[in-house]
Amino acid sequence: MRPRTVLILAAIFGVLVVTVIVDRSRTRLEISTERVRVLSARPSEIDAIVVTRAENEVRLTREPIGWVLRRGESVWPADGRRVSAALRVLSSAQAEPVLASAATDDLDGSLRCIVSASGSDSVITIIDGVLSGERLALVDGTSVRVATELADMLEPRAVSGWIDASLLPGFGAEVFDLSLRRGSNAVALSRSGKRWGLSDPIVSPADPEKVGQVLGRLAALDVVHMSDAAVIGDILYSLQAKSAGTRWKADLDAQGRGVVSIETPQLLFTSVVELQEEGLAVFDADVSELVSRLTLDVPASDVAEIEVSPAGPAPSVRFRREGRGWSAEDYAVGILLDLLTARRAETSRIEAAPPDATGLRINRFGGLPVASLRVWRSDRGMTINDGSVSRLYLLDSDQLAAVTDLLSRSGG
Repeated sequence: MRPRTVLILAAIFGVLVVTVIVDRSRTRLEISTERVRVLSARPSEIDAIVVTRAENEVRLTREPIGWVLRRGESVWPADGRRVSAALRVLSSAQAEPVLASAATDDLDGSLRCIVSASGSDSVITIIDGVLSGERLALVDGTSVRVATELADMLEPRAVSGWIDASLLPGFGAEVFDLSLRRGSNAVALSRSGKRWGLSDPIVSPADPEKVGQVLGRLAALDVVHMSDAAVIGDILYSLQAKSAGTRWKADLDAQGRGVVSIETPQLLFTSVVELQEEGLAVFDADVSELVSRLTLDVPASDVAEIEVSPAGPAPSVRFRREGRGWSAEDYAVGILLDLLTARRAETSRIEAAPPDATGLRINRFGGLPVASLRVWRSDRGMTINDGSVSRLYLLDSDQLAAVTDLLSRSGG
């Protein structure tokens, strides 16, 4: 045989040997270039997702009240926006078929995802390891390669992150009953129509603006959802609230760890959470800040009589509305009525009136009682007490002199 022919045959044999070695080194993976969708379902058709790795399972289900996430003993609303975004990614994800793979023989410990849509289930099994920057997977028994980002999105830890992070999901302006407690300090509020009132530790009208701020702070609180096995200390902070169809309850320890539950007509939600330290301040509500800065919740036109009872033996005197005026100087009575019915106090304090304060009895037409009050002068104005709350009203020198003169009169 000629030397040239021998060289050519040797080269051809060498190429064949290298091809066989390379083919075997690829662990018998043959890749198709055609990409397919991982799921055929649209986002609106997906009803549930269950992801499992080892003992860790997270369930996401579409309920009449929205998406619900279940993990261990925890049942909690899911964040609808996060779920919708994830479903769009999942339903549009594509995969590259793998015709054969020995890597799918052992699936123990693999990530398993069951997607229920329109009455049928699709099973996605993500196999550990990276292949050319992607993850090997089985979709309903078919070997494919999927994006690493998709595989990471379906991990139980990632799906758990689709939970609603609010301390009180659904909490808002519809609430009509609220109680907050920090240790032995408790505040209870209730709403009738648009009017809020305190029922504990005192009974008094509440400032709707201040109550609205508290409701807003509570609605904005976010938490970290924890394992059912989290250690919880003695309860220090508590909350209970009601709306027409929902009840919220939270019991937290000094570190902000505890259990929150939400009772609705459809489901009972419960979860172990941790609230950051700065969020705990809302539980320590200042009653003096919540009381109404108005002494009387009636218009001045409803007041027909003011009875002044000075401290001591001096007899009382009554000022009556007569026609278009009063049986006293209209200027002084007008200032007093403005303080009682229209002007917001500068400050408020929870306290009793001093024993030497002047008494005020306010009546409607026909002698119907409105309120019994105590009033006294300070350096800056007048303080009016309704039995539990003192409200300070600032006055200029002329106004202060006029009201002081009015209150110092007696019937003797």
